[in-house]
Amino acid sequence: MADRGRLNLQEARRLAGELMADYVGRVPEKIVHQASGLSNFVFRVQRKKEEFVVRIAPDAARLDAFIKERWAVKKARQHGIPTPEILEVGHKVIPFPYMISHKVHGQEATYHRERLKILEELARYAVRINAVPTNGFGSVFDWARKGKQRHATWTAFLERELERFSNQCTT
Repeated sequence: MADRGRLNLQEARRLAGELMADYVGRVPEKIVHQASGLSNFVFRVQRKKEEFVVRIAPDAARLDAFIKERWAVKKARQHGIPTPEILEVGHKVIPFPYMISHKVHGQEATYHRERLKILEELARYAVRINAVPTNGFGSVFDWARKGKQRHATWTAFLERELERFSNQCTT
């Protein structure tokens, strides 16, 4: 897979077009960069009447994070939480990890006139999300392929993370 230094906004936009051309069969009419992504390049993509969100990670290690996110979204949906539909996760079409989902339409609650009602609903969803059972902790759990390390307890996960952080600081 590719390395972070090679990917800039223009290249990521081009790759988003290439990815969507492969996914829907034609180059999309519109690809708009969304400045909200902190760790990934995020694009709103329009193809006819359909809108998609394409996220491209500039780091090969993010593929597992996308796989974990897809697992978590599926589990949340099974528990009645409204989630975007994740259509594809991979790294085969372009040389960087990517996720394609349908765009969810809505309005940000920050200045919405029913902000408190929306926040109350969000809190009810948070309770349901936190009740979703998982096995293990950290970046790899239920969805893991065989051979990946799982953490049976929260303590084991924290100890492993601290050890990894400590090793990074001493090298």
